[in-house]
Amino acid sequence: MERSYLQKERDSVKNFIRAVSEASYRLKAEPELREKVVALLMKRLRIERKTAEEAYDSYHSVFSFPPRTGRRGLQDVLEIVQAEPGRTKTDYALNRFLDESIMDELEQEGFFKKLTVSKTRK
Repeated sequence: MERSYLQKERDSVKNFIRAVSEASYRLKAEPELREKVVALLMKRLRIERKTAEEAYDSYHSVFSFPPRTGRRGLQDVLEIVQAEPGRTKTDYALNRFLDESIMDELEQEGFFKKLTVSKTRK
């Protein structure tokens, strides 16, 4: 996503991140959703139950909450790119490629904390 889009559509992006965050949290906190997700995968992807269950199990723990970008992983990618023949050995700052201002804003507003508190009270 380009920074210009992030600036123009900040509210939309913020709402999207809220939705992804809530979905990630609910999938981790509510194991009863597994069956619903498996059924949805079977229906939408037209795959067998075993394949849908394997997909769910494989990806269930991949997403972090809150959904922050793995800085170490991004740094590794930048180092691989710099090692390509013909590339200059420039020191890339992660902030050139990563803008977490909306994540920081949601954190400061207490969104992630409120989500975990409200879901654990049910």
